Amino acid sequence: MSKNENGTIKENGSRFVDTSYLKYNYILKAFSILSITFTFPLGIYAIYRDDNFLAFLLVIISILAAINLYLLYHKKISHSAASHMLLFPVLILMLYLVATGGVENSGHLWIYATPAVTLFLYGLRRGLIILGLFVSLIAFILFSPGDFFHTNIHYSFDFKLRIVLVYILVSALTLAYAYSTQEVFDHMHTLTHKLSNMVDEDQLTGLYNRRGIHYYLENFYKTWKEKNKNFSIILCDIDFFKDINDRFGHQVGDHVLVEIANIIKQSIRRTDLAARWGGEEFLIVLPGASQREAYQVAEKIRQNVLKFLFYHQGQEVKVSLSSGVAQMKDATSIDDLIRQADDYMYQAKAKGRNITMPFYLTATLRHL
Repeated sequence: MSKNENGTIKENGSRFVDTSYLKYNYILKAFSILSITFTFPLGIYAIYRDDNFLAFLLVIISILAAINLYLLYHKKISHSAASHMLLFPVLILMLYLVATGGVENSGHLWIYATPAVTLFLYGLRRGLIILGLFVSLIAFILFSPGDFFHTNIHYSFDFKLRIVLVYILVSALTLAYAYSTQEVFDHMHTLTHKLSNMVDEDQLTGLYNRRGIHYYLENFYKTWKEKNKNFSIILCDIDFFKDINDRFGHQVGDHVLVEIANIIKQSIRRTDLAARWGGEEFLIVLPGASQREAYQVAEKIRQNVLKFLFYHQGQEVKVSLSSGVAQMKDATSIDDLIRQADDYMYQAKAKGRNITMPFYLTATLRHL
């Protein structure tokens, strides 16, 4: 499975927009803005109170959040790195507030905001590990023998215990909510994937349908215009398909369509794309291929179809293909490219069928 910078996922030949990816990006930006909004004014207030080390931590966190926000807007940082830059400085600040007591021994109150942020940024498994380590450090700070950190806070044992237990409770409740939310998200993700397949796939053959292949044709066309990367297409039609349906029935016709789709899949490169263009027509897109290279692929498909034995109730069903080949550099648009391939395909039918056109390539290749 791959995902581009716009959050479009291509998985097992399907494509759909992963809205969670975009949502995650937006929320990272929102967390960065929120961090700046809270930490910078509090840093100024800490300077006013002559708490220089706390002011230093708060200002550093606000600067890191501002850098994070800039990098996210310009797509120069991964989500993982952005999460590290946001969370870990804040956790260090939280530990400092617990150790020193903060303003009027209220520093520990801020730690209860960390479970939700941690689980969102790191997911259930890694988030739980981070929270476990964090609460262990809090417990060590609170229950360390003597005044290990040389602070002036004076919490009773019961109060310290409540701080730890309440934090564990808040983390557990947040974890339960995050787990239920993840279950809903996974279900919606599966449904979205299935819906994408239904919209872009031909349900009989498993190939792309016309809508699905058009998406990639437009992308290849855009790349051709920007980077001059040529591509070619093959448009092929099953000869006398109506006669097959009339003689043997539509069930046999469907079987022929499925088998030809399988032959096409086995005859093309992994980078090529195939679609059921409509009825008994198939369209194959060959990125980076010239017209001659596409012709060779079309001939391979045609010959493989001829070799395949189609039978119905012991009777052989003759099947062949007529194909037209066109390349992008000879066309003015996608519609023009398809029209050229379609014209060549009908020339092949006019010349007796079971032929790949343009015909001049046949004579050229015979002498290779």
